[in-house]
Amino acid sequence: MAFPTTPPTPQRGAGATDFDNPLVPYGTMRAQQALFDVLPSYGGPGAGYDEFVDGAGHVRPTWQELADCVRDRGRGGLDRLRQVVRSLVDNDGITYIQVDRHGEAVTNGDGTAVPGPWQLDALPLVIAAADWDRLEAGVVQRSRLLDAVLTDLYGARRSITSGVLPPQLLFANPGYVRAARGIEVPGRHQLFLHGCDISRNAGGDFAVNADWTQAPSGAGYALADRRVVAHAIPDLYEQIGPRPASPWAQALRLALVDAAPESAEEPVVVVLSPGIHSETAFDQAYLA
Repeated sequence: MAFPTTPPTPQRGAGATDFDNPLVPYGTMRAQQALFDVLPSYGGPGAGYDEFVDGAGHVRPTWQELADCVRDRGRGGLDRLRQVVRSLVDNDGITYIQVDRHGEAVTNGDGTAVPGPWQLDALPLVIAAADWDRLEAGVVQRSRLLDAVLTDLYGARRSITSGVLPPQLLFANPGYVRAARGIEVPGRHQLFLHGCDISRNAGGDFAVNADWTQAPSGAGYALADRRVVAHAIPDLYEQIGPRPASPWAQALRLALVDAAPESAEEPVVVVLSPGIHSETAFDQAYLA
């Protein structure tokens, strides 16, 4: 169902007003900055792809169950949900080390890094299964390509000799380690972990904004966030039934074990981390 553009009859007793319902009417509230604490610069239709509503202002099918949950809870219920999320984040100790404009960790008088509270939206981002399948296939393809390129550049360099890649792209790169040519990382892949920054364009198509291959962060936060959301809105979580995140964590551990030397019968997997000196210290600790 799609939410109407005119306010429905109040259902929560005497004195209930449209303001009590954060979804009535959504088109007006977008302009009034009344839903999801959107920025004043939010431009509404035409400003970009709106995950929540289509061009006609109707809630997209993917978001209907979450929209029903928000409507039924009302504005007061949404505020209480935010408080529950903040409490769960604090109880789980989810933090982010604050950094200055130079990228250095902010420290107190004794040199200890200052952790700041992790900011987590009370309402999760919902992606349709079909969209996720398409996104997953594209990211997998991209990861395989980067793995093949890395393997080749530190191996036969066919991409250079065949003219696919210009030599200066490789040899002028300060990150290229000539002495490492011919060294193969144990396991099935030379590129162990790959992360992408992804957005949607105005037409709703996914686009990769950046690739991260040097120990990309965020996986620990994603797992911790999923746990918080599952505890904050268990009824909705069970109703929607999102795809589990635990298989990824299990696959990561198995990949680390697979990368151990064959002589190690029962390898012990550890996470090498700078600890509190890293802005994503919690992320690393959670994965460990």
